[in-house]
Amino acid sequence: MNQASETAQLLLEMVAAEHQRRRTALLQEAGSRAAELKAQARLQARARLRAAFEEAREAADQGLRKLEAQLATARRMQHQRAESALIDRVQAALPAAFEACWNTADARGRWIERVLQQALGSLPAGKWSVIHPSGLPQPELVAIRERLTAALGPEPELQADGAISMGLRVRAGNNVLDGTPAGMLADRASIDARVLALAGVAGGE
Repeated sequence: MNQASETAQLLLEMVAAEHQRRRTALLQEAGSRAAELKAQARLQARARLRAAFEEAREAADQGLRKLEAQLATARRMQHQRAESALIDRVQAALPAAFEACWNTADARGRWIERVLQQALGSLPAGKWSVIHPSGLPQPELVAIRERLTAALGPEPELQADGAISMGLRVRAGNNVLDGTPAGMLADRASIDARVLALAGVAGGE
């Protein structure tokens, strides 16, 4: 082999070596890049999975909160319907209960005494008028007159009123205490609240 051939051979070997070096470097770089891309893809997949999980959990939480709100509303409406039905039943039964009470002498006496006690505790002293049903027995009228005369001094004026069938209405000047069923039931909200309170106690609430 002459010198020219040796030089050519040497150049070819150098080119081949450089080619191999570059090839190896490229392969290593490609491998590193592939590993990097694979790691990034894995991280992105985990992030997407985590985001999807969080989204699903939030959707589930929202659904649960909505269901709880619906159940609370349903329970509240059911409770309100039960209260309304109870109040309606009591209101419907009150007229007969008032009548039964007024038509029983002992109960009527307690009714009258309670009205008089409330009047004495709230109305100003002076000349009173007591409006009563026209059929109230005379002995009870006498008892009312004596009771108030002893407490007030001036004898009260007793007035029969055919429009009143039960209870008493006591007037002191411009002040009136209405102890008739209509007067006692005038404050519907208060009556309803008392009915519900009594029902709660009876129900063990």
